[in-house]
Amino acid sequence: MKLVIGEKGMIQSPMVPVRWCLNKGTLKELAEKKVRKPYILIAVLSKRTGLEDRYLVPLDQIVEYVQFKTSGVHIIHAAIVWTDDDCHLKKLVFKKDEDVGYLVHLSYFFSSHRFGVLYEQAGKISVEVDVPSDIFAQKRPEWVEKWVNFPYENPPGNECEFRKRMLLSVVATPLVLFAMIASKVGMAGYTIAKRFLMLFYCFSLGFLPLNIKPLFQPFKARDWQIAEKARSSVFVKEWRDKKGNLHRSYHLFPFSPFVLLFGFAVSWLVAPLFGGSSNLVGAISTTLVVASFLSIFLSLLTLGIYLISNYILPDEEVLADADFQALLCEEVTSAKLEDLPPEKRIIKLRIKDIKAKICRPFEPFAR
Repeated sequence: MKLVIGEKGMIQSPMVPVRWCLNKGTLKELAEKKVRKPYILIAVLSKRTGLEDRYLVPLDQIVEYVQFKTSGVHIIHAAIVWTDDDCHLKKLVFKKDEDVGYLVHLSYFFSSHRFGVLYEQAGKISVEVDVPSDIFAQKRPEWVEKWVNFPYENPPGNECEFRKRMLLSVVATPLVLFAMIASKVGMAGYTIAKRFLMLFYCFSLGFLPLNIKPLFQPFKARDWQIAEKARSSVFVKEWRDKKGNLHRSYHLFPFSPFVLLFGFAVSWLVAPLFGGSSNLVGAISTTLVVASFLSIFLSLLTLGIYLISNYILPDEEVLADADFQALLCEEVTSAKLEDLPPEKRIIKLRIKDIKAKICRPFEPFAR
């Protein structure tokens, strides 16, 4: 694998495109391993501050814009990773702690048997670049920064954010300050109520164990931390077929508390519409009968999906022909958007390219 940074390795902006390409042998190995959705994991590590930023993008995107947050020497690591559970992979890659940073060390993705990884003989692709300090946006006068950042806890990260704050500070600073206080109070109440419902919802669907700390930390914690240790419901069984494909069986799901309570409420309310009477025994009996039929139906559906995926559908190809050609290392010398194949100049990359030109970041860790 080869990495190309910016235009012929030149760093002209704190936000630069990084392009990757593979040789035919690596692409053939991916195809032989029947990798259906490979990603490239990019980690940017500052040798001066120790800060690390990660990016996880589909391999066939061929370019991603990475941001340097400080000047000095940086090491860019990259590896191809894949898994049957994309959500679990992203959670492992991006899970962070305010004190220690990323909880899962980068070396995990090069040595764990949970994920497949391809790399050169050295073990991983690493490129060292020296980021000059003059490419960052220049700091404004101190009194201007104090005025613009007065209602905010953190300074602006880039020029676009600073311009937005400047406009707000000049036009309506008092109104903004009042609105921020009101929104903070309202957002805290909304977040607590939402997380309480999420906690009840996850518990009733069998997602265990759960974490109640986010209820009492509306701004510090994140919603996903409620069920971060609950990978799947206890009512959903996971298994793999002979091809290694991941399957989920939902035949026990109709007997989860949430579904049973929902069915009981519907039975209780609907019975009078059909000439019956709302009574406890009837509603419970109806709910259990319907849940049993649903369980049988889901069991047959799971069996059908297994038979179709293993005996009817052909094996998927790892990459389309156009993606295969775009990933080959044939005269790839630039990562600029203009030098990409037309079909790879997607809207997301165009927006990032514009942002890299007009929204230069400030250097938070100046020398």
